[in-house]
Amino acid sequence: MKKTNIILSFFALLILFTSCATSIPTRIQRPAELDVSYAETISILPFAQKPGFWDYMFFGKETYDLANYFTKQLETNLIAANYFTIIDTKEALAALNMGRMPPSDIFITGKIYNVYSKIKEKEVKTSKDSEETHIEYYRVLNYSVLYQIVDTKTRQILDEFDQSYSEESELFLTEKEVSSIEELAQKELSSLAVSIRKKVTPYTEKKYINLLKDKTKNPQMKYANELAKKEKYTNAYNEFIEVYETTKLFEAGYNAAMLLVVLEKYDDAKILMNELYTETGSQKARNALKDIQYEITSREKYIQQQTIRENALKDF
Repeated sequence: MKKTNIILSFFALLILFTSCATSIPTRIQRPAELDVSYAETISILPFAQKPGFWDYMFFGKETYDLANYFTKQLETNLIAANYFTIIDTKEALAALNMGRMPPSDIFITGKIYNVYSKIKEKEVKTSKDSEETHIEYYRVLNYSVLYQIVDTKTRQILDEFDQSYSEESELFLTEKEVSSIEELAQKELSSLAVSIRKKVTPYTEKKYINLLKDKTKNPQMKYANELAKKEKYTNAYNEFIEVYETTKLFEAGYNAAMLLVVLEKYDDAKILMNELYTETGSQKARNALKDIQYEITSREKYIQQQTIRENALKDF
């Protein structure tokens, strides 16, 4: 009986996954979240420094190690973006030591603070059914991150962030095996570094466009869906729009509009989806219409930033 249930469950899952609507992966160019297209250069001030002091002796080793790790994460992300000329940190610090602003159009500054790290012990049962116990070790880590993105010329703070984090490692048999503070903070700090890069540079986002499943078993709808799976998006659109124009089938019109999004014909997609929403009042069409408008706005901002950037490069 148990074997029969397993077989039935397998076929149920197989039917579920093979009958799912088509999902199309796309890669979309996003604008930087901040309008800093005019900036050609950027500098990163070490997060190990305390505002007003340039001596790392004021810091504990753990604070310095964590701040140094985050600074390197930021540098790595900005170098990979290949968008700015990155001013050497030593040059930026030398300017600050002489009472001048960093020699870059914008700069990132901040600090890692309130760092608390300790390896703790925990009594653990040797086995599930045993009363015997042994000691295992784990690390707790608390810290806060503050950063500012600053326009050098105007000294305006373009973006500011201040947040605290708490981490706890898994258990280890010996103290030597316990995660380092960098390992424990890696996920959050790496994510934050990526977030900062997206603030100041355009980036590529992967997004899935989902087509609706046809419940009428229309052979032309099935054919159109197969074309979409084979990445023949223009041909698939032509089939879906033909079905929609002859039958007014909602799924056909919706899928045609979403394929226009895949083809980056956002204005046409908006017109078609708006027609669907007006005729049906469908919440699904309403949500898709909002998403299409977001894509239009995002694309316009991206093009505007690129234009400003190209003009700035010509003048540089």
